[in-house]
Amino acid sequence: MKKLIIITSITLVVLIAVAIPLLIPNGLSFLGGDEYKFGEFAILIASNGIFENPLERILILKSRVRQVEKQDIDTQCKIYSATGSDTLTGDYTAIIDVYTFFGVRFGAMSVGCGGSAIRK
Repeated sequence: MKKLIIITSITLVVLIAVAIPLLIPNGLSFLGGDEYKFGEFAILIASNGIFENPLERILILKSRVRQVEKQDIDTQCKIYSATGSDTLTGDYTAIIDVYTFFGVRFGAMSVGCGGSAIRK
């Protein structure tokens, strides 16, 4: 009986640790138009990760757009998504926060046009 309580408790803690980050919104609901498209692209880049260590990739459970900025310069920004690719006018940069177990912020990255990403 004591073993069952321990196993149940551990299972419950693990489920909570994984469930909390899933409740964090992705941040796209506050964006519109091209900013929304670039935000989706930036989350995709963050999900694929610029974290070289495979353990870090396992620890990232959620990505959230904190901010998308557009520089109004005459340039083309190539993005891609699960549905295909698109070209936006302007130079975009997004700040993405990544979260790990229990919703703890693991870090952030800056994603630019073409998929360039810098860990912050």
